[in-house]
Amino acid sequence: MLNARQLNDSTSYYVIRVWAHWYNALRMMRDARDTIRYLNKHSDHNESKENTRAVSIYFAHGAADQRSAVIPLIEGMLERGLSKRIRHVIPIKYKDRRKGLGIEFFAEQIKDTIIENGDQNNDIIVIGHSCGGVEISHFVENFAKKAGINVVLAIPICAPFFGTPSAKAAAFLCRSKAMEQIQDDSNTLQNLRKQMNESDCPIICVSAGKDQMVPPDGCCPEKLNEKVFPEDDHLTILYSPKVMDLLRNICNVAAESSSSSLKEHITSICSPKIPKSKNKSSWCSLYKPALTVGFGVAGLALVAQRL
Repeated sequence: MLNARQLNDSTSYYVIRVWAHWYNALRMMRDARDTIRYLNKHSDHNESKENTRAVSIYFAHGAADQRSAVIPLIEGMLERGLSKRIRHVIPIKYKDRRKGLGIEFFAEQIKDTIIENGDQNNDIIVIGHSCGGVEISHFVENFAKKAGINVVLAIPICAPFFGTPSAKAAAFLCRSKAMEQIQDDSNTLQNLRKQMNESDCPIICVSAGKDQMVPPDGCCPEKLNEKVFPEDDHLTILYSPKVMDLLRNICNVAAESSSSSLKEHITSICSPKIPKSKNKSSWCSLYKPALTVGFGVAGLALVAQRL
């Protein structure tokens, strides 16, 4: 239990981090490009090559975020060196975000973005943070095969596959179908977990040990493998060198190995399974998620004014 001084220090530090995160998000809004393409300088597959099967990585950000949220991870992966088969990394820019639409709408946009960038004939790796992790998973299970897109790896990060307590407030304030769908153990999440548990696609779930918005015992469907980073929370995981190392290594293995070898590698590097807690979060444990949602709503209001 935190004493008053620890609570104040912890909260102050968290507020500073959240505001820094949102400052970068708002600054990123000035970039009107539909696609920001991060080229892999080590790639054998340059942009002029046709009829070659490269690997392309797509990043999806969370519901109350911007593309800027995932750029530190992208830059960290590129600095560490990606496989020659990986052509580029693209953070997804969602459209029609202020219309209160559902998970399936944004999942389909991932499919459309891949096709618009001419990557439908490449092998695809999808990575998503928070609600973006739910969206990439819905894309993999419901849109990829129908569109002829071969997804070789999916990495949801701090994704609320069992729901999140903050979704009710967000659904009420934003009138968002997507937020309704990620409330505690909704039918949408139950169906998605069942699909993921039976999926042929290699999946590794990544979680943060200090995440109070999406606790680590709620980030991974029952039969999948999970990698926990004990010292990170919902936002610091986006800036973690250890997470950058993991993403770089696992993406390189996916680019160079068979699906069966990749699944064996995922099993070998993952953490022991965290039992699902039956205790609901107390009010005290939700003060940080409340701050994050509050700043998220404030950020979205600023977004609405500037778009």
